[in-house]
Formats: sequence, structure tokens, C-alpha cells
Amino acid sequence: MSFLNPQKALSILGAFCVLVLVQVLCAAAETPVKIKPTIVYDARAEVTRGGEVEVVLNAIPNYGVPVAFEISQPPAHGTLSPPKAISDHSAAVTYRHDGSKAPMQDEFSFRAKTPGRAASVACKASIRIIPPPPRIIFKPSSLDFGEAILGETRETNITIANIGGSRATGRLLLPKGFSAPEGDGFALDEGDVAVIGLKYTPMEEGRSSGEVRTLPPLSQESLSLHGVGRPRYNLINRGPAIWEVANNSGEPIRLNFSGGVGWQLPQETVIPPHEVKVVSFHQAESEEETPTPSDDKPSLVCITDGLSSKEIPLPPPRRFIPMTVQGVTPEMLPSTPIGSSTPVVFRLHNRSEFPKLIHWSAVSQSGGGTSSTNAWELHPGEMKEIQFEWFPTIPGEALLKVIVQEGAKTRHELQWRTRVLSGVSSKQGDGGVGAPISSLLPAIMEEELTATPSAAGESKPIPLLDEIAWEIRSPWFGKQTVIVTWKSPEKSRARVVLDEMILVRADDTTAPEASHEASKLPAVKLQAIPLTGYRQITRGGRQFIEISHFSPGWHLLQLKLYAGENDVPLACSQLQVKVPPKTPWWFMWKVPLGLSAVFLLLLFLRKTRRSL
Repeated sequence: MSFLNPQKALSILGAFCVLVLVQVLCAAAETPVKIKPTIVYDARAEVTRGGEVEVVLNAIPNYGVPVAFEISQPPAHGTLSPPKAISDHSAAVTYRHDGSKAPMQDEFSFRAKTPGRAASVACKASIRIIPPPPRIIFKPSSLDFGEAILGETRETNITIANIGGSRATGRLLLPKGFSAPEGDGFALDEGDVAVIGLKYTPMEEGRSSGEVRTLPPLSQESLSLHGVGRPRYNLINRGPAIWEVANNSGEPIRLNFSGGVGWQLPQETVIPPHEVKVVSFHQAESEEETPTPSDDKPSLVCITDGLSSKEIPLPPPRRFIPMTVQGVTPEMLPSTPIGSSTPVVFRLHNRSEFPKLIHWSAVSQSGGGTSSTNAWELHPGEMKEIQFEWFPTIPGEALLKVIVQEGAKTRHELQWRTRVLSGVSSKQGDGGVGAPISSLLPAIMEEELTATPSAAGESKPIPLLDEIAWEIRSPWFGKQTVIVTWKSPEKSRARVVLDEMILVRADDTTAPEASHEASKLPAVKLQAIPLTGYRQITRGGRQFIEISHFSPGWHLLQLKLYAGENDVPLACSQLQVKVPPKTPWWFMWKVPLGLSAVFLLLLFLRKTRRSL
């Protein structure tokens, strides 16, 4: 094996190194020098729709060498001012939005270049468009509802619009007296319009006004509302203590009175729609004969209907002058048969200068009094005659009292006396009415009926039963039944005692015979015979007693009520009952006998047909 010459090997190695060096130098000559680019940042900004904003463009500083900026792509919904340097590495541009509602984002591109460096890549400036806040306007901006009576309603509509750039949600704040019955809330997008109904219902007299605002505040311009509330009633003076009240509304009003020292105030008064009512104030009773120094001041009365109040002045209190009460009919009345009436007349005279309200009633143990208290109003100086018919129902001596009440303390009383004649027959069973045998009878009533001792030892009258009446039920078969009814008192479970009153001699129990000559009548009296076998029923606020064992003819019944076990008398009454004759037996059985005869005839005809 042969080896290369060392000298030759060195020459070959040197040639190889020269070749490699030549290739490296050629490669370096072909590759250009690489230049660094300018580095910039993206920009961001916000602007109100249609407004303008300054956008700052920034780049990396280059050792104090100024950086130049240029817009590579303008915005789609706005305009830009030329870049204006604000430092060696930043510039500012002004962005102006064109006012379009959409989109809510805009952008533009820009580049920067530093001397000795390459231009930057395109960067973006993002602009966020902010819509304007909601804004509410009213059309019209002022409303006048005019005059309205308190409690009544006036209606109209308003228009609200959202001229802002975002959704408006809220409610209206209405002044006192105004309302939105269908709701005061709203929710409007940009450009939406809504109609809201408003009502004016005044609750106070006088002018009402106010501003309508929104919650939350969404408008700088408010809505002005105006109206005038009129009272529901007017007062017109017709005298020192007489006033007219006129109802101006279409609904009834209820008036209440308060104050008025020294005067009797009317009770709660109802006035129909559009009507006029006279209200009189009556002087109150006073134990003083002369007014005190404080009485020199006028007395004020407050009148209110619940919505408005008015004060009216009345004269100062003066000495109370009672009314004059005088009987026109003589105190002794002629004898009156049961079933007929007697006219009674009395006179009232108001001697004072103010109106007077009086209440009168007639009472008598013989019945026939007034069922309720009658009220009369007399004008100053007026004289009034009152006449009524008295219908007594209980025989004997009768006393009629007319009680005239003037206020709470002053009471006047008139009395009349008469004799009430009875038509009760002395022969029972004939069903007729005999001669008036009681024309000379005294008023014999049991002591417990006329009076009952009070806690102070005095006697006081027992009241009569209210609305007492009777009737006869006569079926075509069975017994006849007497039904006595009366209005149930407060103690409906009172014990009932029923007696029959008969005429007997004063010295024995034999009833006198009927006679047309009163002078031949013996001394007689009324005697009570207790009755049994009756049934008591309470139904619908009335009490009933059924009596089924009376014989035909007239019967004088005495009905008494006692409270509880202490036998405290509550009420009593007497009444005459006429029981008709009984139906003959042949008449009562006429219908069944006739039906039986027809049935037997049909049966006989049927058997005869079969035999044929």
C-alpha cells in the first residue's frame, strides 16, 4: 500500500480551504442587509352619537427621532382630521360621527414610519358609538281641565314621546287631584309615542295645579296641569237661622252639622241631586234667663259633606222662649162609640224670632193614640192648628193626652176626657150586637193594667202592645179559630196572660139583660176570667195566639205580657172580637155527602148494566 506525499497532501488541503473561503465570500455578497420596521399600537375611543372625539395614535419611540402617522383606511360612519403630532412618537386625530343609529361600532386603519426604519403594519382604531340618553316630551305641554264639582271627573288624553337614543322606562308623577286610571307607567323605545288618559277629580275647593314629571327624571320639560274644584253644595241665607242648601252635583249628598253653641243642630241630612232643601236651626233650651257675656259672640256652625266644609254664623244665644200650646177642642168630649172617631184640635204658637221644631204624640189607655211621634216645624211667629182623629177601642171612661215635646227639657201636655161606649151583647151565642149597655159603665180596669210601681215608689203607665190585630179563620169543617197578633217586643219570650172581660153585677155574677134604657141598668163591673187552651207562636217579628174554643158572639179580650219570673208587666191591651155562628153540620158535610151520593149512584148504574 502506497501513501501520498506529505507535500502533495498539504497542497490539496490548501486548495480546499481557498475554495471554501471563496464560496463564503460570494454568499455574503449576494444577501441584502435587513431593516427593522416601526412598531405602533392599536387605538380605542368612545363618542356620543353625532359627536366628536380625539383619538391618540401611539408608536414606540426611536431615540427621539419623530414618527410620522398616516391614515390607511378611513372610518365608515364618520370623518377624520389630519394627524397632528403631539410628541415624537404620537399623534392625534379628531373623529366626527355622522349621527347614524347603527352600527354601534366604527373603526379606521393607520400606519407609522420612523426615519431609518420600515413603515409599520396597518393598525386599527376602534370607536364605540354611545347613543344619547332617553328623553321624554309631552304634547301638549299644558292642560286646563276647567271647573269640576268635587267628586266629579273630567277626562282628557296626553301624548308622550321618546326623542332620546335609548329605551325610556318609568312612570309619571301626577299632582294631587289628577290621576291616570289606566296606568301611569310607560316603556318607549327610541322614537316611540304613547297616549295616556288623565282624569281630574277635585277633592278640595279652589284652583288645583301642578307639574307632571317622570320617575326616573327623563325630561327637562314638564307638563302643567290646571283645574278648579267647585263645592257640591251652595248655601243661601233666608233668615237669622234659616238657610237653603242647593245640591249642585248629580249625586245625593249627605250633610253633617257641628258646633253652634246654644243651638239645636239638624240631624244628618240627605239632599237629592240638583235639589234645594231648607235647613233650620232651632234655639237650644237653657236654664239661664239672660245670656252670659260670652253669648254676645256669633255662634258658628260647621257644615260638611265629607269633601268640603263651610261655616255659617248664627245669632248669639238668647233667652229661650217656650212655645204656647193651647187646646181648641173642649176638654170634655162627647161620648164616642167604639168604631167611630172624634176630632181633636189643638193650637201651637211660636213666639220667638227663630224657627222651632216640635214633636207631638197622642196616648190613651183606651187606645186610638198615634202610632208614632209627629214632627212639625214652625217659622218665627207662626201659629199652627193641628187636627187629628181619635179612634178609641176600649169601653169606659177614657182620658186622651197630647204630649208636645220642645227640645229635650220643655214638655207641654193637653188632656181630653170622654166616655167610650161598647156594643158587646149580653146574650152569647146569637152572634149579634146588642144595645149599648155600657153607656154608664165606669172605666173599670185592673190596677196592674193602669200602673205599675217604679223603683222610687211612684206609679207609671204600662205601654200598649204595638200593631195588635185579630182575625177569624173559619174552615168549612172543624172549629173556628181566633188569631190575635201583635208586634213582638224586645223580650220575645215574655209570659202571656189572656183573660176574657165580662159584665157582672156589682153584688153577684149574673150578667144584666140588654136594655135600651140606661136608667134601668144595675150597678155592673168588668170581671176578668182567665182563659186556657190557647197556643202562642212567634214568627217574623210578630207574636201569634190561636184560640179555638170561643163561642159565637162578641168577646172582650185582655192581653198582658210579663217579663220573666218576676212578673214585671211589659205591655197590655184590650180588644173586642166577634166570633160568627158555627157552620151547620149539614153544610159542613154537604160536600162529602154529595160525593158519596154520586159514588153510590155510579155503583148502582154499573150493577144494573151487568144484570142487563
